[in-house]
Amino acid sequence: MREFFSFWWMCARKAFWGNTAFANDWQWVFGVPVISGLVGFLAANKGASELTTGYPILDGILTAFGAFVVT
Repeated sequence: MREFFSFWWMCARKAFWGNTAFANDWQWVFGVPVISGLVGFLAANKGASELTTGYPILDGILTAFGAFVVT
C-alpha cells in the first residue's frame, strides 16, 4: 500500500509544476464557459435574473478564480 501512495504522491508533485501556466493560457476555453454555465444554472434555479455579490470587482475576482480552478 505504501508503494501505491508513493507513486501517486510522485505523480502529483510532477504535475504540480507548470499547471498554473496551463490554467492561465487555457482558462478562456475551458474555465470561462464552465463557470458561466454554472452561474447561469444557479441563477435560474434560484429564480434570479443574475447572480451577483453586489460588488463588481469582487464578482470579477470570484469569476476569474473559479475559471482558474476549473482549468
